[in-house]
Amino acid sequence: MHIADLKPLVPLSFGLFGSGTVVSIFWGHRSNNTFLSGVLFASCLTLLIGVLSSWPQGFVNGPYPIFLGGLVPFAQHADALSLFFLFILSLVGLSIALFSPSYLEHFKEHFHPGIYWFSLFVFVASMAQVFLCADAISFIIFWELMSLSSAALVITNRASHTAKKATIIYLGATRVSTTLMFCGFLWLHALTNSWSFADWSTMRGAGLLPLSIIFAGFCIKAGTWPFHLWLPYAHTEAPAPISALMSGVMVKVAIYGMIRLILMSNTASVSLALVAIALGAISAFWGILFTQVEGDIKRLLAYSTVENIGLIVLSIGLVLLGKSTNVVAISSIGLAGCLFHVLNHGLYKPLLFLSAGAVDWGAHSRDLAKLGGLQRLMPWTAASFFFGSLAICSLPPLNGFASKWLIYQGLFSLSVGSNSISDRTMAIALIALLSMIGAMSVASFTKVFGLCFLGTPRTPQASHAKEMPLAALISQHILIACCLVLTFGAGLIVDGFKPIAQGVLPKYDVPAMLPQPQLVVALAIPLILFYFVLIIRGRSNVKYFSTWECGYGKLPLRSFIDAASFTRPLASLFGLVIQYRTENQIQGRDRRHFPDTIDVKAHQVLWVEKFFYSPILNAFDALGKGLIKLQTGSIHIHLFYVFATLILLVLIGTQP
Repeated sequence: MHIADLKPLVPLSFGLFGSGTVVSIFWGHRSNNTFLSGVLFASCLTLLIGVLSSWPQGFVNGPYPIFLGGLVPFAQHADALSLFFLFILSLVGLSIALFSPSYLEHFKEHFHPGIYWFSLFVFVASMAQVFLCADAISFIIFWELMSLSSAALVITNRASHTAKKATIIYLGATRVSTTLMFCGFLWLHALTNSWSFADWSTMRGAGLLPLSIIFAGFCIKAGTWPFHLWLPYAHTEAPAPISALMSGVMVKVAIYGMIRLILMSNTASVSLALVAIALGAISAFWGILFTQVEGDIKRLLAYSTVENIGLIVLSIGLVLLGKSTNVVAISSIGLAGCLFHVLNHGLYKPLLFLSAGAVDWGAHSRDLAKLGGLQRLMPWTAASFFFGSLAICSLPPLNGFASKWLIYQGLFSLSVGSNSISDRTMAIALIALLSMIGAMSVASFTKVFGLCFLGTPRTPQASHAKEMPLAALISQHILIACCLVLTFGAGLIVDGFKPIAQGVLPKYDVPAMLPQPQLVVALAIPLILFYFVLIIRGRSNVKYFSTWECGYGKLPLRSFIDAASFTRPLASLFGLVIQYRTENQIQGRDRRHFPDTIDVKAHQVLWVEKFFYSPILNAFDALGKGLIKLQTGSIHIHLFYVFATLILLVLIGTQP
């Protein structure tokens, strides 16, 4: 069979997604989770094979005799950019398909399997269709399906009040995002009399304002600062496989939209480029700063997503700046860094979320204060989290280092290749900022790994933790294998972006600035050996030795370092931004000299939520309370409102 004969597997995969949706509707509460997991696995595997067989030429399926919104016929259009994002989706989908059955079985009292699988099939299929849309109408329809199905997955645990709050916040963010996007789409349609993305890409200066509005909508969905508020809420409450899918793929749908509609257009603007760079830089710093003080693993990983999305948006700003100033090196390196970081983050962040889900499954907690010593009891999970931590911290030679190094190179090129003193100064400042962000990232994940997997268990649940079943461990190691492939093939991956770059840049030229394969191999071999040492030592018996204890004997658990004490120096340094506070509660009859208990609780004020969103919500609340007075209950007053509105509309409509 010729490889081109496998292209029809892409529409076939959607047939499998539809089959899984139907089964989960009618028999989801009675079906075996393993069966529906197998359907999802087969769907994603079929999609993956179809994507690989279509690279890089793409395909066009349809148009079918189905009109979306009564305006455009339904069709599937895939180019290299679409296939790139579908590739990430299919890999992450394979992993969560293997991870979900045992996870759902363990938390079956919280999650309804029928709702979970139905929403998950719709979620994955709608994301895939977004990548295949060539017009605004189909894009917005599948975008809405993606948003609503993901919201249903966030509130899977319907008994949780915090899950309901997180869903409301997430839905509010998606409503604003969709509204801005739709306003921009209507504006572009008014300018071009077309819904096609291809027609919009030929516009120049007239399309800047509507594209800026669309860019703002995408920033909300991606979770950039100051629109990141929904991320820590939604990721914390969603099941671990859904958090992996949302962070690894869903937030990248907004990045796909930025590349498709903004980078692939002829509208190049220095002002929009500087806005993107500023938002990206602030997001990266803000996200990694709040990871320092978080004690919940999933919430910490959510803030880490804000950081990495900030790096990607910063790269998009570099591409826009390079296109605006006609500096090919800046735009080429920026695009390579953007795409490579999208790919890397789409693999190692789901790995970390799945590992966090395994910790929650095995130790019944995600609170770092209640964990510890899990490396001995859960060696495979510990090794997986350790590998993901090294990758997300961009430590060489792993794949995270290569993509972040490209972003650095883009800033280096800007610092020496730009004719503007302000651009050079900005580039140097951003290099220093990214260096600090990198150091803080290492500190953050050192805290997580040390407090979670090393030391002594702090609770009975942690001391009796156990590994997840084999399928869940395989799901994590699939992502590890993908990260290793990217580690050894970084140079080939960057060259492989040329088909995507053809639609963005007139010339794509990335100098050979990545580490040589020999150096990567030399650094990777000790890392792989250490990976197996972690597993072997975790399985061995623990040996205890007497240490210097100042005459006090065996130290109690409360004397060990915890998350609050680990992050106190950094939290104090950035206390004005984090609003970090500690509350001490001392109990006992003679509390001053002989306290019975000492409880220290650390918390921080969400600065953006308190000073930005709360005043806006309070204003709308006051407006609503004022408007409710119009509801008098009198039919005469209501008829007067209708009459006055009609008179106003007539006056407006008759104006020349």
